[in-house]
Formats: sequence, C-alpha cells, structure tokens
Amino acid sequence: MYRPKEFDGRQTEIQNEFIQHIRFHQILVVANNEVEVAYAPLIAKKDQENGWIFEGHLALANPCVVPLTTTKKASLILNGEHGYVSSSVYEKENVPTWNYEAAQIRCTVEQLTAVELDQHLDELVKREESGRQTPLNYKNFNPAMIAEYKTEIVGLRFKSTEIQMVQKLSQNRSENDFKAIIEDVDNRAMAERMKGCPIKH
Repeated sequence: MYRPKEFDGRQTEIQNEFIQHIRFHQILVVANNEVEVAYAPLIAKKDQENGWIFEGHLALANPCVVPLTTTKKASLILNGEHGYVSSSVYEKENVPTWNYEAAQIRCTVEQLTAVELDQHLDELVKREESGRQTPLNYKNFNPAMIAEYKTEIVGLRFKSTEIQMVQKLSQNRSENDFKAIIEDVDNRAMAERMKGCPIKH
C-alpha cells in the first residue's frame, strides 16, 4: 500500500480507532493466480497480543470460500470516508486532490466452529440492531430457520499479521487551508473525520 510519510497511519491509536470505526469490509484472496474479492460485515476484536481478530461469515457458494479455507491467507481492505478536495479554497494556487482513509490488513484465516459461528451471528445482530428502538434479538429467531440458514454459510476468523494504513485528511495543509477544506467539502462525514485529525507541518 502506497503510504506517503505525512499520511502514514502507523500509530497504534490511529489504527485502533479506524478499525473500530469500519463495519463493512472487503476480503481479498488469491485463487489460481487471480485475486478474488468478497464483501462482508466483520466483528473486530483486539487479541491478547495487541493484534486484531475479525470474525464474519460468507455464503458457501462464494468463490472466495475455498481459497480462504485452503490457503488460509487473506487481506482485508477497510475503506473509510473519502471525498474530493477543491484547491479553490487554498490560500495559494495548487491542484485539487482527494482525501481518504484506508487500511490493508494481512491475515491468517481459520474456520469458526458451529458454536463460534452462532456466537458471531448473535454479536453481529446485537451490533447492528443496537441503535434501533425495538432491536431484534438473534436468540428469538425461529431455531429451524436459523439452522437451515447455517447450512448455507461458513464462519471465518481473520487474525491480523500486518496492518498498513493511509490517513490522508489534508494534514499537510496550512491551518487556514485545513479549516477552509472542512467548510467546503461535500462529504460532511469526512469533514467530521478531519476535525479529529491533527495538522502536520
């Protein structure tokens, strides 16, 4: 991953905050000299050795499942907020650019047991339903329906071995430019991310 020095998110606290911020992931695996891609919401957990563990599930019919369970290696791609930055708001003439946050996490892969898969599905429903007024409870679903669904999916655990992150949020601009960009950008969620990012000179 290309990481210019001023945008290299190698600090542990930056990585940890970003990883916890992302709920939907790209999963890359090499199969027959081709890169296959799957998409899934994963549950991120800190492990005892200060790495990260991600748990998720895919349909058994997904072409990524066989290479994931045989090669036992994958990369997770985490894409954060991003957006166009117009240089029209700069104090001095310059070119436009694009701000973004992203991480590539190399992982080993293992399959969840039946019990672990059930725990994962419960955790996933709790996470996504937590903000609703009347949240669904995984344990209240029809057991026969859940049992049938579980025959069509596989649970996977991704253990991080290397994390690379880019946090390009105009940290290299002047304070005036930085404030002007925050006011100008269309992606307001990205503007909020910028507010928590210190300027680097």
